Amino acid sequence: MFRLFIDEVGHHNLKSSLDPNERYLGLTGVVMRVDYAEGELNDSLNVVKEAVFGRSDFNLHRRDIINRKPEPFTVLRLQEKREEFDNRILNLIEDSKYRVITVVIDKREHKERYTVWQFQPYHYCLTVMLERYVLWP
Repeated sequence: MFRLFIDEVGHHNLKSSLDPNERYLGLTGVVMRVDYAEGELNDSLNVVKEAVFGRSDFNLHRRDIINRKPEPFTVLRLQEKREEFDNRILNLIEDSKYRVITVVIDKREHKERYTVWQFQPYHYCLTVMLERYVLWP
């Protein structure tokens, strides 16, 4: 059995499509076997967390990693710890078994092309992603 993990960048609001910073919406899905995600990958991620942060009872959030706060992310203020984390996490990503599906919509172009009826951007991206997921061998 496989699982699809989904995250987005941007938002669905078509009204903001003229703003270059809000023109696009992207959904990315990561597909992997459930037993792998809950077993080997989770164990490997916990090894990285233990090595760098001294514990593994927390989630990795991009914003916390970048801002190096709150605890336990403050340790990333030390260059050697930051480099160790970067190297370990990049190696884990490279060595892991998964597939990635990304769908991006240009909200401005969508709004201009479809003047009578517009597919809600998030729903459009999700529909396309799920089509790819279902048809994936």
